[in-house]
Amino acid sequence: MQIKRWRFKTRGDDNIIKELNQQLSIGRIAAQLLVQRGITNVKEAQVFLRPHLDDLYDPYLMKDMDRAVDRIQKAINGKEKILLYGDYDVDGITSVANLYLFLERFTDNIDYYIPDRYSEKSGISKQSIDFAVENNYTLLIASDCGTKDVETVDYANSKNLDIIICDHHKISSELPRAVALLNPQRVDCDYPFKELSGCGVGYKLIQALSKIYNIQITEHTDLIQLLALSIAADMVPVIDENRILAKYGLKYINEKPIPGLEAILKASGIKRQPDNIYHREHFFNKQITLSDIVFLVAPRVNAAGRIQNGRDSVDLLVCKDIAKAEKLADQINNYNEERKNIDFKATTEALEMMEHYSISNYATILYNPNWPKGVLGIVAARLTEQYHRPTIILTWSEDDQLISGSARSTKNFNLYEALDQCSDLLENWGGHTYATGISLKQENLDAFIKRFVNIAENSMTDNMLIPEIEIDAEIDFNDITKKFVRLLKDFEPFGTGNPQPIFYSKNVYDAGGYTKIIANNHLKLFLSQPNYKFGPGFPAFAYNALEYYEHIVAGKPIDIVYAIEENDWVGNNTIIQLNIKDIIKKEPDYE
Repeated sequence: MQIKRWRFKTRGDDNIIKELNQQLSIGRIAAQLLVQRGITNVKEAQVFLRPHLDDLYDPYLMKDMDRAVDRIQKAINGKEKILLYGDYDVDGITSVANLYLFLERFTDNIDYYIPDRYSEKSGISKQSIDFAVENNYTLLIASDCGTKDVETVDYANSKNLDIIICDHHKISSELPRAVALLNPQRVDCDYPFKELSGCGVGYKLIQALSKIYNIQITEHTDLIQLLALSIAADMVPVIDENRILAKYGLKYINEKPIPGLEAILKASGIKRQPDNIYHREHFFNKQITLSDIVFLVAPRVNAAGRIQNGRDSVDLLVCKDIAKAEKLADQINNYNEERKNIDFKATTEALEMMEHYSISNYATILYNPNWPKGVLGIVAARLTEQYHRPTIILTWSEDDQLISGSARSTKNFNLYEALDQCSDLLENWGGHTYATGISLKQENLDAFIKRFVNIAENSMTDNMLIPEIEIDAEIDFNDITKKFVRLLKDFEPFGTGNPQPIFYSKNVYDAGGYTKIIANNHLKLFLSQPNYKFGPGFPAFAYNALEYYEHIVAGKPIDIVYAIEENDWVGNNTIIQLNIKDIIKKEPDYE
């Protein structure tokens, strides 16, 4: 296992913990978990544990929403041609798919455009404006981009093409002169929740239009499924509205997924349950989680834009016929296999470069003009995970004669702010706190590297280079009851901002000699603790933990940090299991 720092979260106010426990009868530990998430009264706790779609905010609280709704109504009533435009990643693709599925109820004069990752710049491309004008579109709705596209929007205005922007990226000093700019990050926007995904902003527009057309939110089950996909893939905080939408999105996916999601999950190995199965609780043979969306669905939806064109993924997500959807999903799955081969090659080359890397211990910037643009974000993410420092992966873009790349960071380093300090050296850049895209001229590369590295070295410490495990609470195995596990499920879905609770237990040992080595480097275990009174123990799994094997099988105690999970594959009884994050060897106390 990689060396990690353990840090116990602050317990929280004991009086509040006691009050929540008394009022809700949830137990001390669950009450503590709520307080650690900033929940300090019974009403907040009830909303958190039992979120409801009625808790969503009024979409008209968002700046320019009335203008956006009025312009779309005018377009529908006037039978104008509407073009939906979205970035080529999952958030942009789901945004376009959602708006298309909704607006096609009211107009046939609608289509979508996903830019080419290699020949068009990020944001609203000039090519898309020209395409829209040449094909007589009069309204373009841009999703998950547009906030920084001042010049492009001016170009569209000169061509009499109106633009509505649905975006969530951070705001520059100058705003584009669009018909409407929906972005909760605007300083003049009073919308109470600022962390929506791009698809989430588009959904607020759908909500507003639904009020005009008297459509109930209960009719949005298809749309909310795609929202869950965008929230998971874009790694926005799973709190507030995002948590509500993700929770219901997962609920609908597990009950009755749209054909596109059913097909892509099938292509990734998740099977539909037979219709005649007794006590059928899930549509699939396992409960689909946000983690499944992140690791199984999102890479495949992304793959089309990385290898071919993201339009293929929109085609899949709006498809209403399962047979056609399965054919599209198979094609996209092939794109994903091709992507994985390219990704592996680029990652291998990057890791080889790191063996001789000497620029800085606090930041990584690698440039290879032959790397494909479509995998730069993946490579950056993998190097960030391995070296635990901000990482920028760059290549040469022949189309615009610029160096372009993707950047990823750790929670200790604000990537967006660092790049803002380098903005005079960049041609284009944008994104989030921990994930951005950039482009720059060849002649500015050395100056950019020097400045970025200097920023990283002045803001990071050696301690920040060591991955950290945040521990919610110390518990005994006796605390892991069925009631407690059910309560933990009410904390789902887990993700950024609402992490899965992590626990610490000491003096744990191998119960019955069941420890095995799996796939050469992982351990499958069965663990117990002195005085555990409810059974023999719990099955557990530890990745990359071979170094602890001899110690554990010798019966020596260990301290463990872990998450509590359920294995609910259909055909087995649901069992509680421990997902071990780290281990400390202990010596037996014979006193």
